Amino acid sequence: MRLLLAPLVCSSLLAGCVAPGMKQLHVRDAPSSAQVRCTTEPDRQLPLCTEEQRAWEQTWREVPGVRGDHLRLVVTGDAGMRDGDRPSPGALAVATSAKAVCRGTCDGVLFLGDDVYWTGIDEGAAGDDGRQFLRALLNAYDLPHAWLVAGNHDWGPSGLAYGAAPSRDRVQRLFEVVREDDASGDRMRGDAHFWQATMGPLEVAALDTTWLVRRCHGSSVRCSGDREGTALVDALPTMAGSADLVVGHHPWHSNGGHGSAGHYRDLGPISQGKGEALAATLQQLGPPLYLAGHDHGTQVHLDADGHLSLVLGAGSKAEPPSRHPQEELLYEDWCRLGFAVIEAEGDALAIQVYTLDEPDTKASSEERHSCRDVLSERVGPVTTLPGEHVRESLPSTDLRCARFARRSAGWLREQGCTTFQPPPPPPAPEPGPLGIPAIP
Repeated sequence: MRLLLAPLVCSSLLAGCVAPGMKQLHVRDAPSSAQVRCTTEPDRQLPLCTEEQRAWEQTWREVPGVRGDHLRLVVTGDAGMRDGDRPSPGALAVATSAKAVCRGTCDGVLFLGDDVYWTGIDEGAAGDDGRQFLRALLNAYDLPHAWLVAGNHDWGPSGLAYGAAPSRDRVQRLFEVVREDDASGDRMRGDAHFWQATMGPLEVAALDTTWLVRRCHGSSVRCSGDREGTALVDALPTMAGSADLVVGHHPWHSNGGHGSAGHYRDLGPISQGKGEALAATLQQLGPPLYLAGHDHGTQVHLDADGHLSLVLGAGSKAEPPSRHPQEELLYEDWCRLGFAVIEAEGDALAIQVYTLDEPDTKASSEERHSCRDVLSERVGPVTTLPGEHVRESLPSTDLRCARFARRSAGWLREQGCTTFQPPPPPPAPEPGPLGIPAIP
């Protein structure tokens, strides 16, 4: 397809734009299972590389997408906060708000990792809560399908134990739940570390960024003697290099507590925790649009090379960062929960970001007040949209509307765009007897 990005504030999906063709990804380009093995060097015992001869189809898979030439998709990350087998109040608030925005017109929801807090799905009967939670969360969204990307919490324990205990077996249990649900109800999709799907006019590639952050390191994208990982990274440009949309869990650029790829402040071995391999991979792929979570806020970045990337990690909780933002960006909101809706038709793609108040926020009143002061100066007042608690977080008072076309030579050209206009207010009620407005 010819890709046109109309980020965040464009009013039309149908305006034309000249952009290069995007070829389809082919799973057949992947190495065979005989070429990929998981072997650990004796002097570098890595906790994530413990299995031998994993079949390649468990690593990269083509999954069902969306038929037709139109797509409307909810996207959010870190939606896995739960109370036992039930979604947390924050997760439910995002789900019900997204449902209100969609009004039955969305094809599904894409979860950007950390799908089951805090430690993924446990083994055996202990994992029943996690399985039931996922199904309850999908029921709350009430959308036809859900695509899942794996996050670091889906791999296993968090906090100080994270560097020693995450397990590929644990994240495989998430894939098993997806596979079982897809077989019985055709709702969940994404039962592999890396997957690709044709969604309407878009080619989408999903990356298990935890694999790249924890198993691989350095700008040379070495995978620590892990032949399976090395084969995977070598194949990524072929499999994902021409995708219109690349999604993962760890952000490319972020002003949050975790930081940007290559400079992550996550716990874990220094050689693996910074995300240098992921940064190098994304720079090599050069996706026109990259979506991630991990930091629990909403951010919109446009880097010097013209790559548009969003952080949508407020799917069930919002956490203001403890340090001052490091990078210039188009928009950020750390005070409220959030999600995005992507709509694509023909050559055009538009993104709209929504935010809503968190029912059980972890932010102190001072943090929330400070956050709102910054927001009021940066983006002006928000506009109320239909649906309980739903707000449009990007009014036309601040952001310049721009379209971007990806060129074969790798440069971007900015094009004009109609400034987004908020929906008109509802008409005033007709006067009743004695000139008093009637109650609707």
